[in-house]
Amino acid sequence: MKYTTLYRNRSALLAGGIMMASLASASQSHAAQVLLVNPNFTANNNGSADNGLGFDQGGAAEVPGWSQDLPVVDSGVADTGGLWSAELNQDNGNVYQTSSHSILNGDMFTLTFDAKNAFQGSEITVVLYRLDSGPTTRTPLATRNATVGNTFASFSLSYTALPADAGKPIGIEFFNASNVAGGESWASFDNFVLDVVSVPEPTSMAVLGSGLGVLALRRRRNK
Repeated sequence: MKYTTLYRNRSALLAGGIMMASLASASQSHAAQVLLVNPNFTANNNGSADNGLGFDQGGAAEVPGWSQDLPVVDSGVADTGGLWSAELNQDNGNVYQTSSHSILNGDMFTLTFDAKNAFQGSEITVVLYRLDSGPTTRTPLATRNATVGNTFASFSLSYTALPADAGKPIGIEFFNASNVAGGESWASFDNFVLDVVSVPEPTSMAVLGSGLGVLALRRRRNK
C-alpha cells in the first residue's frame, strides 16, 4: 500500500508538471506576420498606371495578389522615383487582397503601409475586412482615413478580432478617396505589412485549469 501510494503521488506530480507546462505554453501569445502576396508591388511590374495596365488585366500585365471590383481604366503599378507602388485613380474604386490567414477570436492585428499623393490624390482609405462568402462579401472590421502629402508616409491600422470573426479569412482593401472634378486624381500605396498576435482561447485555459483542479483533488485523497 505504501509503494502504491508513493507511485500514485509521483504519477500525479508528473501529470501536474506536464499540465503546468501546457498551461504556461497555452497562456503565451504568439506573434506572426500574415502572408501577403506581392505586398510591395515589385512582382511583375510591367503594368504601368500611365497606360491603364495592372490589376485584374491578366497575361503579362497582371499584378499578382491584388484585385479590383471595377474594371481598370487608369490604375496599376507605377515607378515612383525608382520604387514600384500601386497607383490608383479615384474612379477605379478599390484594390483588395484576401489573405490565407483564418481569424481566431482575440487575434490582435496591426496593418502598416505607406501612401502618398501621386497627382491630386490627397485622400485615402484603407480597410481591414473579413471575407464572409465569395470575393465580394467583405465585412469591414477597421478603417483608416488619411490625408497624404507628396512624399510617402507610414500609417497604421489596428483591430482585435471578435467571436463573430473567427474562422474567416482576413483581408486588406484600399481606396483613393479623393474627389477631384473629372476624376483626375491618383494616390500611391506601398509596403503593406500585416502582423498578428494570437492569444489563447479562454476555453483552452479553462480546460487546463480544471485538469489541475482534478489533480489537486486526487493528491488530497491519496494522502
